[in-house]
Amino acid sequence: MTEFELEQVAKRSEYKPRIHFDTESGGYYASYDGCTVCKEWHTFSNFKNWMIQNDYKGKDLDKDLLIAGNRVYSPETCLMVEPKVNQFLIQSDIVRYPKGYYNPKNGCYEARINNTVIGKRNQHLGRFKTQEEASNAWLEAKHKLALQLAETQTDVKVANALRVRFLPK
Repeated sequence: MTEFELEQVAKRSEYKPRIHFDTESGGYYASYDGCTVCKEWHTFSNFKNWMIQNDYKGKDLDKDLLIAGNRVYSPETCLMVEPKVNQFLIQSDIVRYPKGYYNPKNGCYEARINNTVIGKRNQHLGRFKTQEEASNAWLEAKHKLALQLAETQTDVKVANALRVRFLPK
């Protein structure tokens, strides 16, 4: 792969801003606000070497799988992940309602999940007496999906991170 092609991968992976819906504020936010890049990667050849060592072809640069809420791009905090893994992680943060929301029509809390493993959107997980029960149901379902996704990964670091990322409390 040429240096130009590597630069294009880097630009698509690292610098492409994504806009997500923030359920707390009711607005949108850029997922890269407040993020930094380690000094080592300010030299493109260092980043290029890291990408080559980390099976980058057809994959996305991810800063959140190893450390939830991470804001630093670095060799210690990033992985190259398949787009479906990245989508799985993004859909953990983007939800129309909190994980376990009150539905006044039914007079109870409900939990729903986007099952990106099988491509089913807005899968109903059940109705619950408390928001905590609904949230726990979401977390258990997310963990099961993460385990299924982990089994399809060729990168051991990605598979192991998926296995522990959504552990039920």
